[in-house]
Amino acid sequence: MSYDLHIYGRESLPPDELSGVVAQVDGLKAELDQPSGVVTATVKRRSGLWSSREQCFTVDGPFDLDAEDVPGLGPSTGPGVMYSVSVDGGGPDDISLALSFAEVLARRLGGSVVDPQRAEVPPASVASQSAAGAASTRKLWMHFSWFRLRDGRADLAGEYLRAARRSFELGVPVRFGSYEPMQGRFPRDPDERFTETYEMECDATPLYFANKSISEGSIAGWSLDGRMRYQSAQLSVRFESVQKASLVAASRDFFVDLARRSQSFFGFVELNDRQDADAGVGHFEGGWGGLPADPQWMTWYGSEYGEMVRPYLDERGTLEEFEGGTLHRWTEHPCEAKDIRAQLGRRGWLRPDFFAVVEGRTVRAPAKRMPPSLRPPEPGSAEALRLEALFAHKRAHRRWTS
Repeated sequence: MSYDLHIYGRESLPPDELSGVVAQVDGLKAELDQPSGVVTATVKRRSGLWSSREQCFTVDGPFDLDAEDVPGLGPSTGPGVMYSVSVDGGGPDDISLALSFAEVLARRLGGSVVDPQRAEVPPASVASQSAAGAASTRKLWMHFSWFRLRDGRADLAGEYLRAARRSFELGVPVRFGSYEPMQGRFPRDPDERFTETYEMECDATPLYFANKSISEGSIAGWSLDGRMRYQSAQLSVRFESVQKASLVAASRDFFVDLARRSQSFFGFVELNDRQDADAGVGHFEGGWGGLPADPQWMTWYGSEYGEMVRPYLDERGTLEEFEGGTLHRWTEHPCEAKDIRAQLGRRGWLRPDFFAVVEGRTVRAPAKRMPPSLRPPEPGSAEALRLEALFAHKRAHRRWTS
């Protein structure tokens, strides 16, 4: 069984340039059959001494379009050529890579992608607008999040920066600070300025950072004297930037590195078309709300969570065990929640009692199943009494830490 994609564009590419577009997708290599002009995209299946590359999909074309090929639209006013991508007998990873290639090629051609499995060829009125706003030219974002219990340590910013510098340069800030306008600058300032700003200014407020590829990055405050019992590190990166820098594979290394070093109990990498939103769940009275109801491309579970969710993920996607946690990926290449749900069909990705009861973005009740350490302190416990006394003191002096 094959999975086919059609890419409509305004120009054709020489075979060597088309091969170059294939190579822009991290993990792919192009092979050109000179007599036919067919480009075959291959992906490495095994590494090391017995490394090998296997066919992922083929690209055929360009095919010139006449007016009747796209109803009501001639080559002079709309798509003039079409390329055909065919995934023969491939799995979800091959389809995901083919979709990524199709989107990159569509941007290069100023055109659009049509998925025959999901939609018919667009009518003229739609096709004429495809270059400006079709699904193939959607701006996708890669959202990273890590969550760990607060323990009074102020080392999360330093761990984040070291992990980004090691394997994911797009995550390294250019500007950073605890308020706008952000005062810190790289490379003008030494790395110590980043960690010192967090330690000295961010006990109760976040550290913010940004660069041209980061929409928003932040690291929550570190103090124990607050309602929140956990802290997070988050950033959003343009997926196109990740692809152009060939950092798709490195995103996994970066994500795991910080999850392990920060002792995160949960983390995720999500791909979507929303610049400032992901499927993450808010807190419940300062405690953990629960896992996201929408499946996310890549997730990390600390030791406690890993034992609880492993039985539901053993036969779905890929599981990797590390000291201190478990990594799960639905596919090798990043994909959106809608693609994961299409694989699952009617099945949910996890039992509903792992999810919070939410209304909009507000958590009305926490998930019934979660590690006990993630819940708010029990009423009457030493920690609950300490916090009650602390908050009473802050209210009396008109100071409050969220």
